[in-house]
Formats: sequence, structure tokens, C-alpha cells
Amino acid sequence: MKPALYVQYHNADDRGLPLSDHYNGWWMETKKALVKKAVGAFCFLIVGITENRVKNYYLWSFFQIQNVDQNDTKLFDVFGDGIVMKPRIPLKGLNYFEEFSKREYKNFGLGFMDI
Repeated sequence: MKPALYVQYHNADDRGLPLSDHYNGWWMETKKALVKKAVGAFCFLIVGITENRVKNYYLWSFFQIQNVDQNDTKLFDVFGDGIVMKPRIPLKGLNYFEEFSKREYKNFGLGFMDI
């Protein structure tokens, strides 16, 4: 049986923090309670940021979800172990990403979802 795969999108424009200060790769937060059922699964973290008036997307990390805690703001803090991409992998312009984001994912604002 294949392990489940998920994707989480974080919009860095909404965060107000420099990317290097906020996204350490093995931690993320989400509003989606689905994440509680994803312990042991793998997750791709995609980060979007507007640079020079153009929205760019990066594959930030790939990790296995090991722990999920609900915090005081009713968000779920997700921790795991994996790979932080250095350098970040730009996704904009890649055929597979463009197709995925338009047809499969449609709206990155959905947050954490099973792929």
C-alpha cells in the first residue's frame, strides 16, 4: 500500500514574515482538521510569494508528518522530518505544476489536501 500524499500551500504574502524566518520546512500550520488523520503520511509544502509584482511558487520541503497539535488559535501545528529544499525549487512555468494547479488543485487557498 502506498503512503498517502498531501500538499499544503502557504501564502507568504499573508504571513508578514521573511520566508527564512517562518518556514523551517518541517513545521507548518493549517486550519484543516484532515491533518489529524494524516500522521505517517508525506506532505509537500509549497510556498507562494509575490516578487516584483509576480506571484511565484516554490517547493519548500517534503516531509513525513509525525505529530499534529491544535494550538490556541484553533490552527493545527504539524511537525515532521524530511527535506528542506536548498535552493528552493521554483514551480512557476513547469508544465506539470501549471496543469496541477489549474486542473487538479484549482485554488491554493484550500490549504491542506490529499493528492
